[in-house]
Amino acid sequence: MKHAAQHSCCAWLRFCMYENLALENNTLMIKNLMLNKTKITIMKKSILKLLACVVALWICSAQNLSAQMVAVRTDALKDLLMTPNVGVDLVVGEKFTLGAELAFNKNPWGVKMQMTSFTPEFRYWFNGRPLTRQYVGLVGNLTGYKLAWKDTHHGDAVGLGISFGHVWTLTQRWNIDLSGSCGLVGYRERHADNGVTPTGDANALGYTLFPIKLGVSVIYVIR
Repeated sequence: MKHAAQHSCCAWLRFCMYENLALENNTLMIKNLMLNKTKITIMKKSILKLLACVVALWICSAQNLSAQMVAVRTDALKDLLMTPNVGVDLVVGEKFTLGAELAFNKNPWGVKMQMTSFTPEFRYWFNGRPLTRQYVGLVGNLTGYKLAWKDTHHGDAVGLGISFGHVWTLTQRWNIDLSGSCGLVGYRERHADNGVTPTGDANALGYTLFPIKLGVSVIYVIR
């Protein structure tokens, strides 16, 4: 009888220890999740503020088009991936341009996905003549996406990074732009198993270094 009581007491103590350990682990996971969410929120707000500045500069520059060179472009790589896109570049100084690109797709090449993105960019041209030769710039991105590949992902992302590239002049009006960029991208999404439509609040968030923009664009200089 005494042995049975001791055994029951030990079992109860082990149970209490497991419960406390599980509670501590759950508390730690919740704290880490809240901390990561706070970091993502702060980062996204900072990136959005910088993007807002770039967009504001672009809008202000667009109000004085008569005194500037204007060009339109499309990224041939995105076109091959069945992602229609169009971009506009405005010359805002002897060595500076402001640009913006809008792209979207829906089930390209049979892949179950949808995407809409807006990409503003500020470029500095090394040779003193915009829209020709080498440049470096600041590029941002806002993207909303739905993707069903292995798992289902519905979310949005915001990024900011450094761009670089080279533009070759073909004729007086036509140019080719080889561009690349890399930056910090924060994302927030609803994640579910494959075939299941995500519902409720976001359950996955984070940030990573990622190529914000890679492309080969055809440029047409309007004036």
